[in-house]
Amino acid sequence: MTASAGKIKAVFLDRDSTLNVDHGYTHKVEDFAWIPGASEALALFHRHGVACFIVTNQGGIGKGLYSEADMATFNDYLCHEAERGGGRITDIAFCASHPDATSAELRAPSPRRKPAPGMILELAEKWNINLAASVMIGDRDSDVAAGQAADNASFEAACLEAFGSRLGYLALAGNRLAWPLQPAWRRRITAPGLVLAGDAAHSIHPLAGQGYNLALADAAVLADLVVATHRRGLAASHPSLRSAYESARFNERLVMSAATSGLNTLFAAAPPVVRRAAGMGFSILDRLPGKSLFSKIAEGGRLADAALLDGRLPGGTGR
Repeated sequence: MTASAGKIKAVFLDRDSTLNVDHGYTHKVEDFAWIPGASEALALFHRHGVACFIVTNQGGIGKGLYSEADMATFNDYLCHEAERGGGRITDIAFCASHPDATSAELRAPSPRRKPAPGMILELAEKWNINLAASVMIGDRDSDVAAGQAADNASFEAACLEAFGSRLGYLALAGNRLAWPLQPAWRRRITAPGLVLAGDAAHSIHPLAGQGYNLALADAAVLADLVVATHRRGLAASHPSLRSAYESARFNERLVMSAATSGLNTLFAAAPPVVRRAAGMGFSILDRLPGKSLFSKIAEGGRLADAALLDGRLPGGTGR
């Protein structure tokens, strides 16, 4: 039996600016509003049997800006809203310590305050969590650092379990690394002998899996063009294929990059009076002229036609 047998997979989530909009020491229920896509992500994790935990620094308690009771009321409301959306928060860990706390006890460095991994380790022991099969999601470097510091030994054990020992043993030779997702959009996605697709061509704000949809469409459109070029008696490296691919993918890539980044910016930069209205983002989206276009793509539609996405083989009608 392996060391991870019986242990659960988990997602550790920061709270403010990851799940809910942050107004600065957010603690009032009337200030609650979801980050776009957060409620849907919690529901997706729950449907797939992945337990969700919140690990949050709450230095505002240590600084005397609000009480633990205030925080608990806010957290209860967040959990209630998560369940209304089909998700579930299994447990919440918080740390009230802060360098500017009013008491000496809370001013002292704490092994629980992120980037230290204390809260993650406590939850892992309490809930029998397989840390090597779990992830940490947050908006700050301290969140990433807490996840990375959690348990190197479990990470190595999970690698051994996944790959076996036939080719030898895996061991960390340095720090684990993380690459935060940042929007990026390339105007030119081809060159002689080269075609970019998926994340190599575009990285967008993670909203409703649209980056994955774009990557699938890239591959499907490219397959159609390769078949069509071959039927014309031309090599796949012919400039006409590159030109057609860039033209076919330009609009959809541009629209989705602008839409996902725009919604993220809207919620991040909106005045507090706007952000306080839960669901305001969806109300705004309902009023946008491009709502039907965005909805079509979010449901798996696209601006460019491709045989594979219609269940057909490239160049034919068979399914």
